[in-house]
Order: sequence, then C-alpha cells, then structure tokens
Amino acid sequence: MFVIRKEQLEALGRPYTESLVELVRANLPDYYAAAGDAGARALVEVARERAARYSIVRCRDIGCYIAFMAGLGWSFDTDPRYSWAGAILQDPALNAVEKLAKLRETVASR
Repeated sequence: MFVIRKEQLEALGRPYTESLVELVRANLPDYYAAAGDAGARALVEVARERAARYSIVRCRDIGCYIAFMAGLGWSFDTDPRYSWAGAILQDPALNAVEKLAKLRETVASR
C-alpha cells in the first residue's frame, strides 16, 4: 500500500500556495499591502478550503475563485445577495471549469 505522510503532502502543496500568493500580490495589491504575506497566505488557505467544497481544486481554478471572492465579497458563495452564485457552485451537473465559466457569464450579464 502507498502512503503519503502529512509532511510530504504539505511539501507538494508549497509551490501551489506560492503561485496563489503571487496571484494575490499581483492582482490584489491593496489587499496585499494591508494584509501582507501572512494575510495573503491566510486568504489562499480560506479560498482553497471554500473552493474545495465545490470540487474546485486546481491552482488556476482557485485563482479564479479568489477573483470572485475579491469582486463579490469574501463569502460570496453563501451570501444571500448572490444566491445565484451558490446555486451554480452547488450544481452537481457542472464540473469546476463549467461552474467558473457560468459564474463569469452571470457576472458579465449583470
């Protein structure tokens, strides 16, 4: 049987996290200036956890999810004002890419 220890899993996730922190630094400069590196890392972890609820797990897709968080609000997925977003994210018929595309289309049409 093949077993991956927690330390190994964390090591594999570091480059992934660094990419997302860099995304926050580059695309959310005001947030990064206020929150710093530690705050950006915390945001990335929250985004990863929230996105995973909806089977959004690829780095690129989590970056997109972070953009929605920044644009619509940190809890947009559960915010009653954006119930349409929660419905899209919870749609079992859609894969991660389709969910994000549908979110983009809906935001663009509003």
